[in-house]
Amino acid sequence: MKNITIFLLAVSSLLFSCNNQNTENKEENISDSAAKVETSTSDYSGTYKADEPACTISITLSKSGEQYTYSIAEDKKQYTGNLSIEDSNGEVYFTFGSEIGENKAGSLSAKYEENTLTIQNYGNAMNEFHFFKQCDLKYIVFTKQN
Repeated sequence: MKNITIFLLAVSSLLFSCNNQNTENKEENISDSAAKVETSTSDYSGTYKADEPACTISITLSKSGEQYTYSIAEDKKQYTGNLSIEDSNGEVYFTFGSEIGENKAGSLSAKYEENTLTIQNYGNAMNEFHFFKQCDLKYIVFTKQN
């Protein structure tokens, strides 16, 4: 009986110790990713135009303090709102906060890479969406204008 009690204490002590280490590691990872976002010195402001000449959409990003806003001009329509920026493992993603066309708010996102934005314009039969119907491209690449 005494051996069983000692064994149970040892096992519970070991489990408690492992649980604390996992929690500490998670907190360190969260702190590391938050530090990456906070220390980012990139300025994404500017006007980005679609590389495809038939696609006349432009995206303008503006920075005020630490907050970015956007304006998307598509033919006679214009969409504006706040831009969310996420740095995930060294890759930067933007999420546009307003409704775009018939799509719900926050559903349009773009990958930022070397002064370009890449947007998936439409989905498939399982995941149907279409942001910019005037552009018949699955992926639209926007390049920052100087």
